[in-house]
Formats: sequence, C-alpha cells, structure tokens
Amino acid sequence: MSQLKKKPLFNPLGDTDVLDRRMIGGNTTNLNDFNNMKYEWVSDWYRQAMNNFWIPEEINLGVDIKDYRKLPAPERRAYDKILSFLIFLDSLQSANLPAVGEYITANEVNLCLAIQTFQETVHSQSYSYMLDTICEPQERNDVLYQWKEDEHLLARNEFIGNLYNQFQDDKSPEALARVLVANYILEGVYFYSGFMFFYNLGRNNLMPGSVQEIRYINRDENTHLWLFRNILLELKEEEPELFAPELVEEYRAMIKEGCEQEIRWGHYAIGDDVAGLNKQMVTDYIQYLGNLRCAQLGFEPLYEGHEREPESMSWVSQFSNANMIKTDFFEARSTAYAKSSAWWTTCRVRVAPACAPSLAGVWACSRVARLGLPCTKTLRAAQKTPTYGFGSLRVLSPALRLREPAILIGHFGDALSTALSVRPLRYQTSRVFVQKRPGFLQRSRLRLALPAHRFG
Repeated sequence: MSQLKKKPLFNPLGDTDVLDRRMIGGNTTNLNDFNNMKYEWVSDWYRQAMNNFWIPEEINLGVDIKDYRKLPAPERRAYDKILSFLIFLDSLQSANLPAVGEYITANEVNLCLAIQTFQETVHSQSYSYMLDTICEPQERNDVLYQWKEDEHLLARNEFIGNLYNQFQDDKSPEALARVLVANYILEGVYFYSGFMFFYNLGRNNLMPGSVQEIRYINRDENTHLWLFRNILLELKEEEPELFAPELVEEYRAMIKEGCEQEIRWGHYAIGDDVAGLNKQMVTDYIQYLGNLRCAQLGFEPLYEGHEREPESMSWVSQFSNANMIKTDFFEARSTAYAKSSAWWTTCRVRVAPACAPSLAGVWACSRVARLGLPCTKTLRAAQKTPTYGFGSLRVLSPALRLREPAILIGHFGDALSTALSVRPLRYQTSRVFVQKRPGFLQRSRLRLALPAHRFG
C-alpha cells in the first residue's frame, strides 16, 4: 500500500500553477496566495471563519453560578458529564488537525485548518472559563477528568481517538480518508446530544451564559463540518479510488457507529430524567443527523424514515442559529459578530449639536463599538444585538451635559437612519432600537426610547 509523504516546509521546486494543485500528493511551495486559489469555496469559508471570532470571557456567567446550584440532580449530572466530554473532544481536535495538515498539499486548505485549530483552542478556553466560574476547585477537577474514569465517556473517546491514532502509524491515502471521515463525524454528529441538552436549558431559561458559549461553539463547528465535507468531496473528484463502493460502505459504517455511540451517550447522560428531553427524542434527532451527514457526502441514508428533522426537535436548529438571539450587551456579546457590509454588528456614531450646519461629520464604523462626541465628551455604546428580526443598541452616556439639544445619527448597513432630536440629559441611559424587515437590511428606522418624564 502506497504511503503519503509529508510535504516539505521549504520547497523552491514546488508547482506554482494553480491548476497543478491537489488536495493530497501535490508539490506545494506552501506560499499563501489569496488571489490564486484552486478551490473557490475556500475564500467564503475563510471569511466566514474569520468573522466568527469571539472571546469566551466576554460572556457573563453570573446567572449561571446561581442556576448551577439550583439545577435538579439529573440536569446537573448531565451538565458535568457533557461538559467533560466536550472538553476532551476539542482538546483532541486541536492536536489532531496539525497532523492532518502535514499531508494536505493545497495550501489554501491548510489556511482553513490553521483557523480551525485556533478555534478549537478557543473552545477549550471557553470550557475552562465555564468550569472556573461555575464550579468549586474540587468540582472543576472532577468534571475535567471524568473522561478518564467514566467507562461510557472513555468508550466514546476511544472510537474517535483510535481512528486518529491509526493515521499516526499508517500514512496511506486510505488511512487519511478514514481520519477525514472521523473528523466529519466528530464535527457533525458527536457534539449534538450535548448541544441539545444545553439548548434545552436555554428554552427553560436556565444557564444563559453556558447556552451562549455553546451557541458560539456550535457556529464554529458548523464551519468545521463545512470544511471537512468540502475536503472529502474534492478528494472524491481527485482520488476516486478512495471512494470505491467497498470504501464508501466502510465510511457509512463509521458514520453509523458514530451515531450509535452518540445515541448511547445521550441515553446515558440525559436519559428520561431531564425535563424537556427523553431518550426517544435523542434517538430520532441523531438518526436524522446520520442520514443528513451521509446525504451531504452523496452516500445512501442509514436510517429509514428519518430523512427529515423531527418536528419535536425543531427548536435545536433554532437555537443553533447563532445569529438569532435575544441578549443584553452588558450580560453577553452578540453572536452575530460578522463584520461584513451586509450585516454590521457594531457601529460608531457621532452626537452633534442640533444647530450644526451639516451632517458632514456624522460617520459610522463596523469595527468599533463606541460613540464619538465632538464636544470632548465620550459615550459608550454596545454593539447591535439581533433578536428575531430586530436589533438593539444600548447607549450608556453617563454625565452627558450638552448646552443644546442633540441629534443622534445612526448608520446601519449602507443606509443612514432617521435622525431624532432629543434634549440633553444627565446620567442618561437609553436604548436605541433598529427595526429591520427581512430582506431590507438597508432600510433601517432608528428610534430613541427614553422615559416620557425626561422630555421637557
């Protein structure tokens, strides 16, 4: 069986023609040229992944500290075990991805793997932040290392871990294809009973900070799933022998084993004792995911009658959409952090005297969430928070004292919002709401909401 060769880091004799580039077995120079990519989907993936940047500590876990102590025993047990499982998976993934990247010879794809590796470390950071904040020191260590002592947890980790280890010993193209499928399983199946548990807490108004962390992570995992799906589909075109019928059946069997592992884990960690979830709901949803993951690779389904998302689990998809969320900036950051012209999540505006001869000084910036004031006073603003078709920008302006009424100008997308004249206030705290109609993000209406008695 042929073996793949690790690509050299410095290779002046490498191919420079983009048409000669290959996913594996190519002769790459390792030069990162963003203007010449063979795989066009990489550009969109890269921008999406970069726009997903987030920092775990920006999410407030103050409510979670109180909620955790009040959780019923089954929910607290599930929280601990699922968190321990997720901690190990992302730690393992951050170690595995560089090993895979050594044999991927399409440099633009290696850029994606590098971003994913970084995101996996952010996930590990988020779990540590959750543990350090919510749990006592001894409880923290108990949760952190449950995967070593709980036989159910260990069995789950061994399935993926052993597939990863096999590639350490066998560098054949077939072994690489298996480890890529294993990554696909981890990103697309293995997390989801854990995700649904956290989202179930969310719909019961419990542990909001933890739920927010998981939504960020889920959003990242969706991009990782997209990445490995595309890598496998490109391999299918370039190396069709890796997708011979007998190998496709082997990959399907791997996906099915991953699903069965996830179902058993969900039954063990969640069972029928968590309000709002039960074993049948876990089974139906994971079997649906198994069919979906197979279909996305062009494989036959695994479970008859589970081609559509179960109606009883539609809330999982709603929660996993990280851009649909209602939150307060001072409790948590908006998950819609993308900084594109179509969806700006932060803004910068200027408060100017009403007698200003023009609006030339008014400007907006999608990258910085702060208010500028031409009369030497600075206001603080939080970023716009999308909430089911609406967005809110909270403005905190302590000790604001202007001699004249002011005009508050907002800029969202490419449109200038309506200007409203208000009288200057001292210790003003207000909300600015941006109402958006679906498909008309450029038509925004700015409304300043203040207590009626503050107007004179």
